[in-house]
Amino acid sequence: MGHRAADERPAAGRAAGRRARLVYREGWTSMTDRVQNTPHVTRRGRRLAAASLALALCWALAPARMAPADPAIPPRPADARGGVAFIEAVKNLEREAREAAILRELLRGNIPGHLRRLVPITVRARAIDGAEHTAVFEVMPDYLAIGSDGDYVRMPMNPHTAQAFCDAFGFVLPTSKMADDIWRQAVSKIVPQPLTEERESPLTFLRHHRLIEEQIAGQYLGELRAGHKKDVVITNRLKERPSRLAIYGWHFPSGQPIQPLTIVHADWYVDYSHGIRPVKKTIKVDGVDLPYQQVLQDPHLHPLLSDEGVIDPARYPAPQSR
Repeated sequence: MGHRAADERPAAGRAAGRRARLVYREGWTSMTDRVQNTPHVTRRGRRLAAASLALALCWALAPARMAPADPAIPPRPADARGGVAFIEAVKNLEREAREAAILRELLRGNIPGHLRRLVPITVRARAIDGAEHTAVFEVMPDYLAIGSDGDYVRMPMNPHTAQAFCDAFGFVLPTSKMADDIWRQAVSKIVPQPLTEERESPLTFLRHHRLIEEQIAGQYLGELRAGHKKDVVITNRLKERPSRLAIYGWHFPSGQPIQPLTIVHADWYVDYSHGIRPVKKTIKVDGVDLPYQQVLQDPHLHPLLSDEGVIDPARYPAPQSR
């Protein structure tokens, strides 16, 4: 496809003892220094920050048996279909059968190697207690795809298929703010290319994928890319109506998204413009590893990841029977 290959290096695991040392050395020092050295932080703000740190330490120092490591995405099977062959196999399937086929391929590891190397995104925000906090979250460099590095297709899917993949391998789905942050830090900002005919057809998924590939020909696989899909996101607006899909993004080069945050579609709806951006579920906040859900529920830390207040729950619910 005209790409230059990137290295594939599996992420190294961290032992519990090393994790604990990092919490004390990085987390305590970082958070207390920020709070104590910020002149306008009130005494109440310092107490609240200390309470947040104590909760973070409880999470970080919990015994390993209480938080087992998430399984890694399996190696891609030698007999796995390429992306184009997969599209051919599912192009005539009913919607639910297609989603099941997508999930089977994802769970068996049929994804390109360059998606396995996560990219860090660094964000900063000032909390209501007056202290500035820093978070680092890791994302796949491009939207979730099926196939190999040499033959893959970015694969639209419904939010429940995406959530099932994320649950299986320790990922979460982003917020609209995170989608903006990813776009800002992307090395490769792709110009949106809307299509108008047969939007829900797998053949249109493939056509759109090829238009993207033409635009990025010669770029390295594994570069952080954005602008070429709408993100399937989580939002508090999912509470407004049951069984909805939330999408956002598809940024112009100016940074303005084509798609404002919306829940206009039912959760079964999928079209060529939708993309899934898995995010590692552990977020490093001021040097401390915290669960995504905890950061989004924290009254002081949520501005790092959300511009719509605390978000709870930070996931799609199980689909309702239809």
